[in-house]
Amino acid sequence: MTREISNETDFDVAQLPTDPGLRIPILDYNVNIRDQVRRAYMQKDKKRLNTHVGGHDSAHNQARMKCKALMNQDQHIQSVFFKQSKQVGDVINTVGASTKRCDLLREKQSDIIIEALEKCEILSGQGLNQETTLQRSGDTRWGSHYNSLVSLLAMFSAVSDVLEMIFEDESSTCDQRCDATNLLESIQSFDFAFNLHLMRSVLGISNELSKALQRKDQDIVNSNAIGEDVQTLTANYERQCVEFFFRRSIFFLSAALH
Repeated sequence: MTREISNETDFDVAQLPTDPGLRIPILDYNVNIRDQVRRAYMQKDKKRLNTHVGGHDSAHNQARMKCKALMNQDQHIQSVFFKQSKQVGDVINTVGASTKRCDLLREKQSDIIIEALEKCEILSGQGLNQETTLQRSGDTRWGSHYNSLVSLLAMFSAVSDVLEMIFEDESSTCDQRCDATNLLESIQSFDFAFNLHLMRSVLGISNELSKALQRKDQDIVNSNAIGEDVQTLTANYERQCVEFFFRRSIFFLSAALH
């Protein structure tokens, strides 16, 4: 419920407070002069509008600090994506830095697949469990980033083994051993596992949407259906995202580090 502070149709522009925290809400003015008040604020000197008059805990300062904290926080989705992409790129570049390491990675992955098949932990068949190479991501294509995450998830245990071997290899330089151990600690952290699964799922949705929309035979009905599917997925993410990826990350690390 609003209260009208004045029935006057004239007012002094100079008396209008410059500090946003001290301004009277427009709805509190008489309905007949609200537009005049709005125009008056727009006509005030810009330098005065940028001058803050108020205490540390004023509404203006609180809003400014909250905005700054929101844009600079480590959990910002843009920060998470670029940080995750850099970490994945560092892992792929380190493990695939030489032919010897690539061969070692394929050997480790093959051993893991054979052992899992013998224990009936994975399915066998044409096109299944054949991931033996880490996919490098491009600079612009979202699909390439998605493929990098998928390949790293599929070969996570093998990658961890190779990083350990680089660290333990006496022929490795001090810098190589340091990089290997730092990467190993990083990828085995909960934050990395959580963000890895989150970004794989998000990019998986955008990748499928992109491919569907690029098909030449795409019609308007299918496009609308895809849009509705994306809206449904987004709504589910808002309700289930944190708990779902929290549990998946714990299970993933437990299995990979077992």
